[in-house]
Amino acid sequence: MGDCWYETYEVPKSKAYRVWQLVSNMYVFIVLLNEILAHCRSDLNEKEKTDLFQFSIAHPLVSLKIVTLYYKKDKFAVVMKRLLEGTRSTFHSIELERASVKQSTRYFLMLIISVYITLVSTFIDGVRAHIKDAIPIRTEVVLYPTPADTGIFVNILRSLIEIHWYHMMAMMLSIDGFVICSLVIVRFKFKALKLYCQEMRTKVLKNVENKSRMDLEKSFKNDFVTVIKMHEDALW
Repeated sequence: MGDCWYETYEVPKSKAYRVWQLVSNMYVFIVLLNEILAHCRSDLNEKEKTDLFQFSIAHPLVSLKIVTLYYKKDKFAVVMKRLLEGTRSTFHSIELERASVKQSTRYFLMLIISVYITLVSTFIDGVRAHIKDAIPIRTEVVLYPTPADTGIFVNILRSLIEIHWYHMMAMMLSIDGFVICSLVIVRFKFKALKLYCQEMRTKVLKNVENKSRMDLEKSFKNDFVTVIKMHEDALW
C-alpha cells in the first residue's frame, strides 16, 4: 500500500520482498480459482451451495478492488495529495488535523473489529458443524479438498484456505481504510472552512475601529477569495 503514496521516495525492495509479492498474489488467485471451480462439485449440501454462491460473488469483487488499486495507484496518489495538501499551505488547524486522525482511526478500528468478528463467527460455526456433523472445519467452499479427503497434506491445504480469507480481508481493509480516511478528511475540510470564516469575522470586528473602510474591504476581499478557494478545494 506504500506504493500508493504521493510523495516520491525510494524504497529498496529485496529479492525476498519480490518473492513474497509473487507468492502472495498467486496464493490469492489460486485459492480464488479453486473456490470458483467448486461449482463443478455435485456433492454440496444446501448450506455449502449457499455459501459458495455468496463467496463466488463477493471474493472476486474484493479481488477486483485490490487489482483496481494497483492499476490506478498513480491516480489514487493524485487524489490523496489533493485531499491532504490542497489549501493546507493557505490555512490549516493542527487541532482539526489531530481530530481527523483520531476519528479516522476510530472508524477504521470499528470496521476491522466488525469484519473480523464476522470471520471468527463463521469459523466458530464451522467448528460447531464439525462437532455436530463431523464435517471438516471450513469457511470457503472449494473444489479441492473435499470433506472426504484426508491426510496431512490435505489438512495443510485446508489451513491455507482458511488463512486465505483472512489474508484477503486484510488487503480489503487496507483499501477501505483509505476510503474512510478520505471521507473524514473531506468532512474536516469543511470544518476548517468554518473555522476560517469565524476567524475572518473576529478579525473584522477587531479591526473595525482601527482601520479605514477601504482597508477593511480590501482585507475582507482577500479573505473571501481564500474562503472560495477552500470551499472549491473541499468540493473537489
